[in-house]
Amino acid sequence: MKRLLPILTYCAIATLSLTACTSTAGSLEKNNASNNIHELSELLIRHFEIANDADSPGLVDRRVQVHSPHLKGIWYYSQLDKGNPQTLYRQRLNHLKQIEHSSNFVLITYRLKTPESYVNGWLKQDILNELKVTDFEDYFEDGCDQIWRKVNSDEWTGYVDPKTCKLFSERRQMHISIESEARLTSEMLQISERGFDEAGLFLWGSKIGELLTLDVIKPQE
Repeated sequence: MKRLLPILTYCAIATLSLTACTSTAGSLEKNNASNNIHELSELLIRHFEIANDADSPGLVDRRVQVHSPHLKGIWYYSQLDKGNPQTLYRQRLNHLKQIEHSSNFVLITYRLKTPESYVNGWLKQDILNELKVTDFEDYFEDGCDQIWRKVNSDEWTGYVDPKTCKLFSERRQMHISIESEARLTSEMLQISERGFDEAGLFLWGSKIGELLTLDVIKPQE
């Protein structure tokens, strides 16, 4: 029995150490995920622009975080304006969260039920902060969420897979697949989007490998 005591003691210590190591690793992983999601959100929730020129009608993508007590996690309102003078093109509500058991993140997009109430939302923080789950609905079908992953210390990429993102186009009266790519750094946002028919034939959008570059601009007061 005396010979067994050191062995049992060693085993107990080893077990405790392993448990502690596992717990520490889990805590570090959670901390890294928390740091990364805040890093990504800070890069995403900014204002971006393509200036007007002879080849482009101009594009401004403005984003502002929503701090509603009714919504958990990281949410932001985005508005896309096009042309000169600028006209409203698109409004969305977005939710960024971590994918379970993964180091990647998913951006889920929603449609506001009364979008006219939120036009130029960056000037209406109080209204945005009152948003509830009853104020919006799904924008896309399942499979069309954008997946974000960290490439290096100053680069993230986002992707919507056409194999999973399939929609019915009312305008074309047919089912289409959507592919979307994004590259995000501290200095810019690059995006592309394209559509395919059910046979995989290209319908519209940017060519594969082409990315539209938007520069970071100061928030509009």
